[in-house]
Amino acid sequence: VDPVAPNSNQNNCCWQPSANAINIGHGGSATFEFTLPQARQVHFTKLYVNVNAGGARGFGMGRVWDCRASRWVHYDLTRGYAKLLNPDRFISSRGTLTVMLVNEDPHRTMMISDPHQNVQINGEGYVS
Repeated sequence: VDPVAPNSNQNNCCWQPSANAINIGHGGSATFEFTLPQARQVHFTKLYVNVNAGGARGFGMGRVWDCRASRWVHYDLTRGYAKLLNPDRFISSRGTLTVMLVNEDPHRTMMISDPHQNVQINGEGYVS
């Protein structure tokens, strides 16, 4: 992501954020890290990132850190979720998965009203 000074919040006058809300203007980003218990023993066959960004455009918004290639992989979140291909590559040796949301929509502020509810992961796998 190129460093860019994010725009100020462009929400309607009547929206009141909760204490945990995150508002991201155009050009800004937020990073979320998920810690997985016993990640060294878990192998994912399916892994999804689910995001509710308050109506912000989901195309181009999602990035997931590929631990094996040491780079961000872009995912389309226009449906509110993305299926991660080859999911084990996104789990670090410390058992973390890192997701970045980038607001590329110049007309809307990305609103994560509750980070614990609006940014989640889920999947299927097995323990070795």
